[in-house]
Amino acid sequence: KSLAQLARDGNLEDVFRQFTGRIGVIAASSYVGFARETFPRATIVPVKTWDAGIQALRDGTIDTLYRDEFEVRRVLERYPDMGVPFGSAIFTDKTDVKVVYICNPCANLQQMVNLYIESRSHSLTQAMSVDSLLRNARK
Repeated sequence: KSLAQLARDGNLEDVFRQFTGRIGVIAASSYVGFARETFPRATIVPVKTWDAGIQALRDGTIDTLYRDEFEVRRVLERYPDMGVPFGSAIFTDKTDVKVVYICNPCANLQQMVNLYIESRSHSLTQAMSVDSLLRNARK
């Protein structure tokens, strides 16, 4: 059944959350935990690489592929033919935190990075939309 048919009498988000199919995620990534938490009834299928996941989706080995919006939209740009048979859904209830590792003796660098993040937090949030990131990646 299509998601629209399954959600006929309810909320489409609830249908997603109750999904019982096979969800591909990159093995040993944060998305393994995100997928287990978000889709507790689904079967989580670790894939070695993102490209392997795309191939598994095309082959029907998995029913869906789970990752951040930026990467999903890059797939749709790279393979426009996938948009119609597969589609995409964007969940906005999670934050994918980015981390910067700084060596122990680099205390000054850490202070500079923290200062930069603090001073730019509002403008970074606005500048980091997926659309602007994709436009810059194409340049």
